[in-house]
Amino acid sequence: MLSDIEAGYLSRIARGQTAEDIAAEEGISVQVVQDALSAAETKLGALNLMDAVTKAARLGLLKDDSSLP
Repeated sequence: MLSDIEAGYLSRIARGQTAEDIAAEEGISVQVVQDALSAAETKLGALNLMDAVTKAARLGLLKDDSSLP
C-alpha cells in the first residue's frame, strides 16, 4: 500500500520530526519529503497528515526506529 519511503517518513512524523528535519537528515529537498507525505495521505484516504499517521498506525504500517529510511 505505502512505499517504504512513505511509511518511513510517516513514522518519523509520528515521532515528532518535521518534513524539514527529515529533508535535512536525508540531504534532500523539503518538497521531496512533502510530496512523499502527500502521496501517503492520498493512498490512505487521509484528511491531513495527522490523519495519515493515525491511519497508518492503525493499519500497522509505521516502522520502528531500526528500519527507518
